[in-house]
Amino acid sequence: MATYCDTTLMSSDDVGWAYALPKSETIKKSPMKTYPSIAAALLATSIAGCATSGVHVSNGGSELTCTKQITVLGGQPNHGDVFGSLNPDCTAIPGVAARITVQPSHGKVTVRPTQDFLYFKEPNPRARCNSKRVPAWIVQYRSDAGYVGKDKFSYDKFLPDGVVVHVTLNVDVR
Repeated sequence: MATYCDTTLMSSDDVGWAYALPKSETIKKSPMKTYPSIAAALLATSIAGCATSGVHVSNGGSELTCTKQITVLGGQPNHGDVFGSLNPDCTAIPGVAARITVQPSHGKVTVRPTQDFLYFKEPNPRARCNSKRVPAWIVQYRSDAGYVGKDKFSYDKFLPDGVVVHVTLNVDVR
């Protein structure tokens, strides 16, 4: 079990995936060694200051569906997700992507590739990449100016081995 702060990223030790975790979020390392992408994707359900209300695995494990709740400040850019996939030599693993499937009613979501710092826990060989900006994807939500209330959006994450993670975020804008 490990605790990570809001700017820390982590991954399963046996894969090259990393995800943003909320401040003081504690998670247990996944035992799903035979399905590393699913294990990594399940870790992703704890991202970005949200509580997961459901994870559904389908199509023999090639698709995951999860619903999460986040609270954000109105009118500010809020990171809903930051993730990437690396080889042990810090080069990007091809096949990582994301796309918006449903825009929010009271704001805007952007999904784009970026360069960011990802964190990998020792003894993962990717831990040597922690001090380098590496290819990553960012999902960012911004509410309409002056809006306070509930919002919702969805996006898909594509993992290098073909797994698709369908994510719905229920947003509480304050």
